[in-house]
Amino acid sequence: MTARIDHEHAQRLALEEQRQGLLKKKQALVAENKKKKDELDLLDKEIEKFVNGSVAVQNVFDAKEQKESKEQEKAKQVRVI
Repeated sequence: MTARIDHEHAQRLALEEQRQGLLKKKQALVAENKKKKDELDLLDKEIEKFVNGSVAVQNVFDAKEQKESKEQEKAKQVRVI
């Protein structure tokens, strides 16, 4: 009877040790995921800045193109008259 209790106790200790190891592994993975999430959030902000900057540049080029187009239309109208 005591052998059975000793065996069960040994199994419980082994399982508890395994559980503690898995808990440590889980905590490490959670920390790693948080770190990577923070890096992705930072990257997302940088991409947002880049996209917003490119939109501003595109707007400048579009405005210049529209201005040139209007000037060309005026020049055509002057030639026709």
